[in-house]
Amino acid sequence: MAAQATAFPEGIFSSVHESRETGDLGGLELRLFRSDERLMAEVVLCEGWCNVSHIVPVRLVDGRYRLRFVEHYEGSGGGDDLITEVELLPAGNAFRARLSSPGQAEASSWDDAFRLRPLKQPYGLAVAHHGGEPGTP
Repeated sequence: MAAQATAFPEGIFSSVHESRETGDLGGLELRLFRSDERLMAEVVLCEGWCNVSHIVPVRLVDGRYRLRFVEHYEGSGGGDDLITEVELLPAGNAFRARLSSPGQAEASSWDDAFRLRPLKQPYGLAVAHHGGEPGTP
């Protein structure tokens, strides 16, 4: 585990972008870090807006980082939990990320994967934390 932890790329990685037509935010952003030698991520999935972030453990499996988080949705028929699983494939100094949900026939293809580039400052995470207007990433 120690060898895996030393190679863990800490920092912010994002595909979050603002639609020119609607002002909506879309994409995935995560902050990778260590806590008590555990690999961790703070992650936000932006679909229209960046609403809430989740801090979750990260596992290294077959050279890919994996994490999962749960979002609770309320609707007219009551509440429901949606589990999202993220698989990160290192790509130079960035990542490709594909999403899936348990029970889904197949994860999104790598052709449809998010490309998460490194950022110096949070963008989607900052919106989720402060709820304000996005700036230029």
